[in-house]
Amino acid sequence: MGLGFNVCASIFMVLSLMSMVGMWLVGESSIYVEVKVVDVSSEMLDVMVLLDVISLSFVSLVFFISACVMVYSISYMSGSEMSSRLKGLMVVFVFSMVLLIMFPSLLGVILGWDGLGLSSFLLVVFYQNNRSLASGMITALSNRIGDGLLIVAMGVCLIDGHWCSYYEMGGLVSVLIGLGCLTKSAQVPFCAWLPAAMAAPTPVSSLVHSSTLVTAGVYLLMRYSVVATMADVLVVLSLMTVIMGSVSAMYEVDVKKIVALSTLSQLGMMVFMVSLGFKDLCLFHLYMHALLKASLFLGVGAMIHVRSEQSVFFMKGGVVDSPGSSAVIVVACAALSGVPFLCGWFSKDLILEALLSGVSWVYSAILLVGAVGSVAYSGRLVRMCVAPPIGFSPLSRSADCKVMLLSMGVLLISLLMSGPFFYYWLSMESLVVLIEFDKLSGLMVISLGLAFVNSWFGQQSFSPQWSDMTIFRKSLWLDFRGMLWFLPLLSGEIGMGALLLSDLSFRRLEQGWMEFFGGKGVYELWSVFFSVHQRSQSGGLNMSMKLMGIWFFILVVGVGLNLI
Repeated sequence: MGLGFNVCASIFMVLSLMSMVGMWLVGESSIYVEVKVVDVSSEMLDVMVLLDVISLSFVSLVFFISACVMVYSISYMSGSEMSSRLKGLMVVFVFSMVLLIMFPSLLGVILGWDGLGLSSFLLVVFYQNNRSLASGMITALSNRIGDGLLIVAMGVCLIDGHWCSYYEMGGLVSVLIGLGCLTKSAQVPFCAWLPAAMAAPTPVSSLVHSSTLVTAGVYLLMRYSVVATMADVLVVLSLMTVIMGSVSAMYEVDVKKIVALSTLSQLGMMVFMVSLGFKDLCLFHLYMHALLKASLFLGVGAMIHVRSEQSVFFMKGGVVDSPGSSAVIVVACAALSGVPFLCGWFSKDLILEALLSGVSWVYSAILLVGAVGSVAYSGRLVRMCVAPPIGFSPLSRSADCKVMLLSMGVLLISLLMSGPFFYYWLSMESLVVLIEFDKLSGLMVISLGLAFVNSWFGQQSFSPQWSDMTIFRKSLWLDFRGMLWFLPLLSGEIGMGALLLSDLSFRRLEQGWMEFFGGKGVYELWSVFFSVHQRSQSGGLNMSMKLMGIWFFILVVGVGLNLI
């Protein structure tokens, strides 16, 4: 079992290094390879591969994180009989993402997109229980909306006789692709599936919420010319996603869902930057977020693996029994908050500079609230999971696993090294740099977030006497802010309503009057006729003459009545 994960990790690491070498060789140029597969009359099927700094760097990052996750899975899935199935599904998942990145035509995109959807559904229902099945159905059905939109876009493109690469866009096609990307990147109102996908094993969650499934939509938004046709829609939906993810993360009690909701908030920030035209800055933040979120998921997963519990109320004191995992969580949360010299600081500092360089003050204020929220829920996660309880006694040995610490240690190094590397490789220094006072905006955001966390935890609990209506309003508000604005409930109710409607139509229409007056009714009518005819033939000539006499009598009576 461990050998299989080791082999996959080695292959992924080699492919990551090869992609980095290719990125260095390509430089600022783009290599567009097109291979003709079928050419019959006017129909053409070509395989196109795009090699540039964006595709190669993205592929390198995906393989690097996948290699670390494979090493982590050696210990996480030790003793499990389903480890080989997990390994196979993860390999399919990773190469589906590579297919989506490297092949620019809609044909390659839909193949990679459907591969991600199918493998993600199988990974979410990996543990084969009712909760996993419900989560998998929400994930699959939400993403199938995007699949349908992409298929419609392919049909529109085929009318013009091409497979629509990055450089062959129409207005309708760009709108369809943009709406499809919103489903994959879990923007409002398609965000209910993202926390539900936490039913998958932790290594899968680390892949899904860092550099693969959830970033596929953002990648396509950057590649295709979608912003020009629906920029205003993207701005509004992304800002709603930022605020909703931040608020919900501050009230969630499931540790994995807290990290998932933080991903939701950061995805909204990425889509917001794309909608404003800052594609390079969005790509830079996507890379930094992928590394820190993979580290955070693995650190949280290691603590869950030790405690067999995911509630924040039972996770306190991680620094005592899991100091290595706690250190990873602290550094990853610090990077997510934008602490200087960590990878998140490089991208978030540039985002704040871009906001202060002429963007509408309303948009800037909302995104600044989201940035403060990222510090707040990161600080809450550290305080609830890492900080020691009062009066603790030190343990004799650590519960950290050395194999898990190895993979987390590699990612921890990347949190320190990747910021300057991608900053200069993607030429981020060419972006706007403000005056010294505005450069302190990142530190001000961190200070406000930490002050909020400190005041929040410092509040004394009390139980006032509420009236019935006040209790109802308070409960409604708590459910609203803690349940993604009721979107999961709405998604479930809509899905349940659709199932009930389909069941009603099946029983009342397809198996009801449509069946009676349709094929089944005609079949039964003809069966009766042929049965009578067969009996008349088997009864001999006498029976036939009697039947003919009856029919003749009926005919005479009918004519007589007609004459009268």
